Amino acid sequence: YRRLTSGLSTVFLSSELPEDETDIFQVWFPEMLIGLARVATPFVMLKVYSAISGTTDFLNTYNLALQLAFIACLPVFAASKIAIRSASESNSPLSLFERVPPPWVSVFGYTGGVMTLVGLCFCSVFGVDMIRLIFGYTVPTTSSVFLTVFFLCCLAGQVGHFFAIPLRSAGKSRLVALNFLFAEIFFYVAPMGILSWVHGSLSISFLIALTFIYTISFPILNVFSILKVKSKEVGFQRV
Repeated sequence: YRRLTSGLSTVFLSSELPEDETDIFQVWFPEMLIGLARVATPFVMLKVYSAISGTTDFLNTYNLALQLAFIACLPVFAASKIAIRSASESNSPLSLFERVPPPWVSVFGYTGGVMTLVGLCFCSVFGVDMIRLIFGYTVPTTSSVFLTVFFLCCLAGQVGHFFAIPLRSAGKSRLVALNFLFAEIFFYVAPMGILSWVHGSLSISFLIALTFIYTISFPILNVFSILKVKSKEVGFQRV
């Protein structure tokens, strides 16, 4: 009962909580939004992808590629948590663009970042063969190009999560959530949903272009946020 009432008060009365519990809420709520978006987006996109010609083969390819990408990205999820802890222990977690990289960069690399990098690059080159070997499914030639771009876009998305580490370690999880949702909704889900509803069909080439724009927008937004927060801190120190 105490845990239930504490959780409800955290959601509805966060401004009246002690400082440490309010900090927990400020981290928990943005991460919950990101998690919900990650869960909901594949279901929404399956509906959108059904408007593409040759939908059965393409949906099969997309589903299997999504599972393969998730397996390849598992190491970077664990590495991010370790790197966030390492970055939060430093005096300046936002000092990423320096001559000497901060220690958490190497921590992120050897605990999982490099492994995911190699895995996604390998999938982009040999994705068709891996899906046939692991799932016993032959990818149509019309979907093989999308498969290559899909894994490269997944790699760009992990770059976005890399740049989210200094923001999260500096207590700016809300900025990460806003950047993620903005990229997810305005550069991916909304354009595809509107165009599939208006035109009734989408070409794979358009799908590839929009996927590329969406995945590079998340790292760009995070880099812009790092520079903006860092400039505010420098300006505050000068004052």
